[in-house]
Amino acid sequence: MDFRTTRLYLAVLTVLLGMAGTLAYFGPKPASGEAMATASAAVHREHVESALGSLFRDANGSLPTGMRFVHTRCACGRDAHDWALIQVAPAEVPRIRKRIVRQYVNARSALRTSSIVKTDGAMLPFSDEDRPSWWTPSALPDPEVVGFDHFGGFLYVFSQSTGKIYVVRWTV
Repeated sequence: MDFRTTRLYLAVLTVLLGMAGTLAYFGPKPASGEAMATASAAVHREHVESALGSLFRDANGSLPTGMRFVHTRCACGRDAHDWALIQVAPAEVPRIRKRIVRQYVNARSALRTSSIVKTDGAMLPFSDEDRPSWWTPSALPDPEVVGFDHFGGFLYVFSQSTGKIYVVRWTV
């Protein structure tokens, strides 16, 4: 390659780099870390609400009246965990519990029940280091724990007096 060709390549490269710098300077700002975290949390919340919400639908496909997701968390990826704290009318809790138990017993899942919650993480079949800080079923006055092994597992903690339902779903 001769001197003129090398100089031409350098000139073209300089122009291209200058254009790239100008585009980067005048282009849209990249999203901030906070904005990206908020968007990610919204996607995870939608994922958890749609995945777990389907478990609470009745035969007509309706969710219990007044049901709302208070907290959600998704640890997506391999060995995923979906966490939720759901608030319903206290009168709905026995109906929801019965519907969920029937659903898994019909699927021939292994059922475990308990009315004792010693610590918030002790009932989990995996390390509780991923447990969200709001996951506090031990604070419930009347916990009813129902667990299933079904393509991973589900753990529900129902409280009829407060109308709270803690749910965690994990995959293996």
